Amino acid sequence: MIYNLYSHIDRSEVQFDFLSPNITTYEMHRDEIEKMGGAIYEFHIPIKGTYGKYKYFRKLGNFLKEKSYDIVHINSGSPGFNVLSLMAAKLYCQSKVIVHSHNAPVNKSKSKKIFYSLCAGIMNRYADLRFACSIAAGRFMFGSEENFQVINNGIELNKFKFDENIRKKVRSKFLGTCTNKIVFGFVGRLEDQKNPEFAIKCFAEISRLKPDVVLWIIGHGQLENQIVDMIYQYNLSDKVTILGERTDVAELMQGMDAILFPSKYEGLGIVAIEAQSSGLRIYASDNLPEESKVNDCIQYISIEKTPEEWAKIIVNDLEINAEQERGVPLSDNFNIETISRTINKKYKALLGGVN
Repeated sequence: MIYNLYSHIDRSEVQFDFLSPNITTYEMHRDEIEKMGGAIYEFHIPIKGTYGKYKYFRKLGNFLKEKSYDIVHINSGSPGFNVLSLMAAKLYCQSKVIVHSHNAPVNKSKSKKIFYSLCAGIMNRYADLRFACSIAAGRFMFGSEENFQVINNGIELNKFKFDENIRKKVRSKFLGTCTNKIVFGFVGRLEDQKNPEFAIKCFAEISRLKPDVVLWIIGHGQLENQIVDMIYQYNLSDKVTILGERTDVAELMQGMDAILFPSKYEGLGIVAIEAQSSGLRIYASDNLPEESKVNDCIQYISIEKTPEEWAKIIVNDLEINAEQERGVPLSDNFNIETISRTINKKYKALLGGVN
């Protein structure tokens, strides 16, 4: 989302640097970012334990003091991380600070609710602006809706618009002559939040009911080894392909027929927006916020249901919608061009410019 924004914002007025406390996911875009005038910084500091948090706080503060940015725009779904970063910016430099919520976890314990409430109070008092990618993400991070503004995660609508020629090319590349297979996709980090293990179990049941299917996994993460083990455990090695981190997700989506999206929680679910723009059927957990539905391609399924139940629902839905036309256009509300102009105006207003 941040890279999309940087690629489309008016860089004659705004320049970004990218900073991660650990390792970024921007490495594949390093050349483009540097050519556009940006820079990538990585601290390689795991924020774990009191010492890890203190080390990150000091290093971030000194970094921001040295760089003297006009604005520090914090994009995260973690209240604790956001407060730590916010206070480092406020104590070490004169930057304006934006806190931008990108997650909405569910089933919070009582102790976490108390902690998140304290964090919200700090952010509401000290952050200059507060954004969220959905109402749910905003309520989680800041409490009342009066404390934040929803800024949609923008995508390149034309890039994800369905193209039959690209579809044929992608399917020929990955399926060879077996282009009649139904292709499922899983797009996202292989981390607990994204629930990839459930996706594998679900796909195993789908393949039992409908053998002529394959699954393309796009992404990597800490659960990758477990996912590989599960693929062999369920005898899916001839049906599942792990494609890793990719820059051609839009093209790969053209070759797919459906997306499995069983996340345990999401701030919005940008993949769901991209997939709907491509006209894919999306089978998503009911923990996604309602803003993730922008057309009728998406179906929410209770995350409490079993993989077997998910599979039956999915196979039935695919049969009903077998002749569905691809390429349903999305509204301009998720157009990255529109979103980038909105954020540019917010930056200028924050610095005393014209809104």
